[in-house]
Amino acid sequence: FDANVDPAVPLAFKAVSPHVDVKLGERVMTFYEVTNVSDHPVEAMAAYNVAPHNTGKYFNKIECFCFETRVYRPGETVRLPVIFFVSPELEDDQFARDAQAITLSY
Repeated sequence: FDANVDPAVPLAFKAVSPHVDVKLGERVMTFYEVTNVSDHPVEAMAAYNVAPHNTGKYFNKIECFCFETRVYRPGETVRLPVIFFVSPELEDDQFARDAQAITLSY
């Protein structure tokens, strides 16, 4: 898991766990954490990508904070869940099946 924020945005953002082991088809929940380090509300919406690119179509998010814009109060720290699974169909894709790791990046 990877977390990035534009330096101009007053949010501290990180993955709570840097990685998880996943079996194909297994539903997994992990968390990211965001802190508003400013003295004013900050409105933000996360954008994501999946690498390697050829695995992206098999990475399925069921619940994600990236689905909507959120407002973070001054000094607030929030733990944000992501629920996902990696489709077993990945094994049938000759260009993706050898991937040993998938990175979800925001």
